[in-house]
Amino acid sequence: MELNTVIGVKKAQEKVREFWKTQPNKYHQGLKNLNSTGSYVTNCKNVNDSYLIRESENMRYCQYMQMPKNKECYDTTIWGANMELHYETCLSGENSYNLKFCVNCWPACRDDEYCMDLFSSSDCFGCIGLKKKQYCILNKQYSKEEYKTLVPKIKKHMDEMPYIDSQSLVYKYGEFFPSDFSLYGYNNTIAMQHFPITEEEAKKKGYTWIEVPRGEYAITKKIFELPDSIEEVNDSILKEVIECENCKNAYRILENELIFLRNEKLPLPNLCHDCRYERRINDRLKIQLYGRSCMCAGNVDSTGIYKNTIEHFHGDKPCEEKFKTGYNLDSKEIVYCEKCYQQEVY
Repeated sequence: MELNTVIGVKKAQEKVREFWKTQPNKYHQGLKNLNSTGSYVTNCKNVNDSYLIRESENMRYCQYMQMPKNKECYDTTIWGANMELHYETCLSGENSYNLKFCVNCWPACRDDEYCMDLFSSSDCFGCIGLKKKQYCILNKQYSKEEYKTLVPKIKKHMDEMPYIDSQSLVYKYGEFFPSDFSLYGYNNTIAMQHFPITEEEAKKKGYTWIEVPRGEYAITKKIFELPDSIEEVNDSILKEVIECENCKNAYRILENELIFLRNEKLPLPNLCHDCRYERRINDRLKIQLYGRSCMCAGNVDSTGIYKNTIEHFHGDKPCEEKFKTGYNLDSKEIVYCEKCYQQEVY
């Protein structure tokens, strides 16, 4: 197959992608779940409409929580590790408990609302950057009695005089921080991987768009000047500045990377590190879920491409299983329910 050459790898990639389209895929990318839906959800119980979750239970609309043992969370993003009772939080975890509308609050934060960058703090409202504090409002210290009296009044005031953003969206108590407050550009976040939009579209929605400046490097090698096979590459490549085939930005080959490529007999990459990362991510299912039916039609799949190797539990009639899946309705993949997939593959 000449996988030591650029041409050989490209041919193999094209061939294998065509092959994948002829084989059944399990509707759900995950293992050992009970009553759960989403993509890349593993060892979970009652985790629904979620993405990249591991060893958790009783959660919904949660994403990127690969650190295990989280529970009772709703609309929570990144990162986990024994977090419980979180509602609309981000970048929090490590034994944090009962947080609402918080960002980057850990470790062991408890009973905080509308806070950012707290560490080991509890019973705080509207605070930022505190460490080992309790009963604070807007970074001011109060007694327990004062705190318990003031917080309900603030919540009532938030309902009566809500914040209204540039898009006329109303933020009363119970809403996460407005996007106006984000420190990041939309294009600098993982949102672009799942909901890609243009700069113009982002600005119409009131999102910030930040172009991160890149260093200026003198390109010494174009892609077409690179050797086709790894055997033709000598150590002088470590001194070259190469132009990415896709984004035209500069990248270099590191010594350990070259050792790996030689050991595995793989050609030099023609993409920079960022483009290689995005290419890998694009092979992953997105965060959206779609209601679909099993494509097993009896003896073959509904497209007639794949022929079953064994009789399934529904006989020669189409399978009636329905499910939520990350494979969209226009995808070319053959998608089977778990029962049909297990009978066919295992």
